[in-house]
Amino acid sequence: MDSHKSSYHSSPGEAPQWLPGMGEHKPRPRTIGSGFFGYVEDAFVEKTPYLPSERHADTQKELAMQRFAKSPVSPVPPSEVSEATSEGSHSDLTRSHSLHSGLSNSHRSDYGGGHNQLLSPTRSDYGGGHNQILSPTISITSPQKMEGIPVEEEIVVPTRVQRAHAEPWDMRGLESPADERDGSKSPGSAQNRLLLKGGRVVNDDMMQDADVYIEDGIIKQVGQNLHIPGGTRTIECKGRFVMPGGIDTHTHMQLPFMGTFAVDDFYTGTRAALAGGTTMIMDFALPQRGESLIEAYHQWRTWADAKVCCDYSLHVGVTWWSDKVAAEMKELAEEHGINSFKMFMAYKDTWQLGDADLLSAFKSCKAIGALAQVHAENGDIIKENSIKLLEKGITGPEGHELCRPEEVETEATNRACVLANQVHCPLYVVHVMSKSAADVVSNMRRKGHIVFGEPIAACLGTDGNHYWHKCWRHAAAHVMGPPLRPDSSTPSYLMDLLANGDLQATGTDNCTFSSSQKALGKDDFTKIPNGVNGVEDRMSVIWEKGVTSGKMDPCKFVAVTSTNAAKIFNIYPKKGRIAAGSDADIVVWNPHATRIISAKTHHQAVDFNIFEDLKGLSTWPISCQKKKFSEDPLRYVQNLKKFFPKSPYFPCVMLRLNHQFEKPNTTAPHLTGKVFGVRILGTVIVSKGKTSMSSSVTSKLAQNLY
Repeated sequence: MDSHKSSYHSSPGEAPQWLPGMGEHKPRPRTIGSGFFGYVEDAFVEKTPYLPSERHADTQKELAMQRFAKSPVSPVPPSEVSEATSEGSHSDLTRSHSLHSGLSNSHRSDYGGGHNQLLSPTRSDYGGGHNQILSPTISITSPQKMEGIPVEEEIVVPTRVQRAHAEPWDMRGLESPADERDGSKSPGSAQNRLLLKGGRVVNDDMMQDADVYIEDGIIKQVGQNLHIPGGTRTIECKGRFVMPGGIDTHTHMQLPFMGTFAVDDFYTGTRAALAGGTTMIMDFALPQRGESLIEAYHQWRTWADAKVCCDYSLHVGVTWWSDKVAAEMKELAEEHGINSFKMFMAYKDTWQLGDADLLSAFKSCKAIGALAQVHAENGDIIKENSIKLLEKGITGPEGHELCRPEEVETEATNRACVLANQVHCPLYVVHVMSKSAADVVSNMRRKGHIVFGEPIAACLGTDGNHYWHKCWRHAAAHVMGPPLRPDSSTPSYLMDLLANGDLQATGTDNCTFSSSQKALGKDDFTKIPNGVNGVEDRMSVIWEKGVTSGKMDPCKFVAVTSTNAAKIFNIYPKKGRIAAGSDADIVVWNPHATRIISAKTHHQAVDFNIFEDLKGLSTWPISCQKKKFSEDPLRYVQNLKKFFPKSPYFPCVMLRLNHQFEKPNTTAPHLTGKVFGVRILGTVIVSKGKTSMSSSVTSKLAQNLY
């Protein structure tokens, strides 16, 4: 046996030197992490071997149960909630080799008596009991219970986490206006008139000191010395920015994926979004191969409509191709408010499309006036690399990045741009994660291609060096596709491109899995569920890395977090602008009141936060509906908001293709009369109830949009 291999195994009675999983050429210790064992309670051993740092978890357990009890999904009984650490919940805890070796593939059984259910803090019977597995090649298994396994004492390295000071009105630690502490003027009041007074209104193209008057969920007046009806409730905003609420273009709430479900459902996910200043999300309805797109759309509507706390819309995935798929895409665009479809170039044998099918899908998008989206990675190369890495003994989370290096993303991004341009189809590249992929988008735009690039909060706020972290739980928590890049300069580079306009909108790809769910891949990185958090912290991350760093001003911040998304997806100026007639989805932003991001204080259901200890800002999200105002995220209730349809044939994209644009008479009746608005030389042109625009207007639009 080679020397570098023999070091993995100890002689009888000799203490092990390190754990396997780092590959043949990386013989160094890897720890597991307390959360890894705590959240798979009783799954590994007959009785969980609590460490000294794990015995005092009442506070963390109580916080977790408070979050999950408010969710519409069925919470797990307290006995199944992990005894996670309080001071040591993020510690690096070294486990003995004997315990690790006991978790081999030979000791496995199905969770829940074979029902493929995980011991997840938010376990529920989503979707009427259809616990579908989108990845048929991956089975859900768990180690059998074991007795008499020795556990060595762990080395606990505590991590200091600063808690945000909380007040009843504002749980983010921001000082509340004096008039709002008055119980007679509670934010939960049923008043339908509201005045935001004394703030600085920020849009993507201007800033002004102005008051904002809201009535029945719509902005009615913006300016100074406004005529305000009596009985209007007032919130003092002096010293704060009044901005359009954030629009997260990319989320996956309660997604069935890799043999499990994302732990953030549409309630906990949208509630967390509001807590961070995002007032609208765009989720993805993703059918399985061979499944009807329309059926998938209705399934996602069923899951979301009863739970959401903020407005949402849907993209629909095209995971296979046939004439039926083309017909359903047309129906979704004309009758169901879907104007964007996502194609996958990765996830071979599940969602991946070949080039011929991609071309067909792009043609259909162009024909129905929809925007094509792509997940750009070469799935064939990823599968081949994964096999080679596993054969070499690399089973840990670092294998996830090694099997899909930067050039795998870059090649697919370039190929998608070329294919889309050949059929004159506008393209939106989701989660641009690397420098070279971002350069492809930038260069294609300079050549005249109609392509948009979407970096996400994760790649703007952290990097891929975490995949080599000595704690397995920590490393696995960062696994997502495409992966974060190890080059530590990548976040700054992507932020530069976002600030100068080479990249346009931002999402999060929020798809969260608990430590127990991530543990499905403890012996094989290809089985680690892909996904990270971000929906709550996106706005803070971009402000900290963009505005505070001096890379962008508040106007550009509004553009990349809200307005550009509203324009690209044809919901502007109803969303993405502070102006008369726009929806009153607003965030009051205090640039001076900071908080420390932490899994201990965030509102998401997941037990890990990839932005731990990053500085964030305090916000007042104001999401208005007729006769109902909500400012405290902890008081949001399910079914507060609604599905927001997106019309096809939108000016921002289609007018780039044709200066003379006539919208065909195929728009669904419930979508007619939609307000279209675009910015021309600093002004807003609004056309209400029209189905076409004059050639003189469209010519100017084509010259001034992006």
